Amino acid sequence: MATFALIAHWLACIWYAIGNAERPGLPHKIGWLDHLANATRQYYYSNSTGGPTLRSRYITALYFTFSSLTSVGFGNVSPTTEIEKVFTIFVMMTGCKWA
Repeated sequence: MATFALIAHWLACIWYAIGNAERPGLPHKIGWLDHLANATRQYYYSNSTGGPTLRSRYITALYFTFSSLTSVGFGNVSPTTEIEKVFTIFVMMTGCKWA
């Protein structure tokens, strides 16, 4: 169980890193971090400051990885960019290991 939680943590960190790295270069802000910002009404400013708290981003990322590892996810946090979708496929395949 501890190994599973550690893997979920690492995957959550990668999921966050993908969203954080992609966000400045996206012409239309469609990544999961932008969806979280809109849902929590903690918007990013034009210089990429602001947005949801680090705690909120981590908990959401961890929630996403646990729901993707243990099922097909719930859809309230979902991939929208190509890199996010490729990573989600990897997470689902990793979850199959414990099925």
